[in-house]
Amino acid sequence: MSEQSLGIAKKIKEVDSFLLETAGAREIVLESHPELCFAKMVGSPMEYAKKDFFGGLERLRIIRNFVPEIESLLTGSRALYPRSVVEADDMLDAFILAVTAWKGQGRLTPMPDPPEIDGRGLRMAVWYHDISNEV
Repeated sequence: MSEQSLGIAKKIKEVDSFLLETAGAREIVLESHPELCFAKMVGSPMEYAKKDFFGGLERLRIIRNFVPEIESLLTGSRALYPRSVVEADDMLDAFILAVTAWKGQGRLTPMPDPPEIDGRGLRMAVWYHDISNEV
C-alpha cells in the first residue's frame, strides 16, 4: 500500500462503519476522485500535474467554467486555512468534488458501471459527473 493509502486507512474504516450503521447514507455518500472529475468535466485527462503551476491554472480554469467567483472563494478559504494547513491543489480538489456533486445532482456515473459490491454489501465505485450527458 502507498504511504497515502496507509495515511487514510483509518478514515476509510470510519466511513465504512458509518455506511454499515446508516443504511440511508449508502445512497448519498459516494466515493470520488478529483483527477477523474477534472478529466470528465473537460473530456480528457489533465495536461499538467496537479502540483505544477500550470496544473493549478488548468484546474482553476475548469472550475471557473462552473463557479465564476472561484478566485474570491479561494481567497476567503485561504484566509481561514493557510498553506501550512491546506495546500492549494487540495483546495482545488475539494472545489471540483463540490462542483461534481452540485452538477451531478442524482445523475452521477459510477466507475465501474455497475459498481462492484464488497462482502459487506457496500458499493465499490468511484463516481463522477458525465458532462457529455447534459442537454
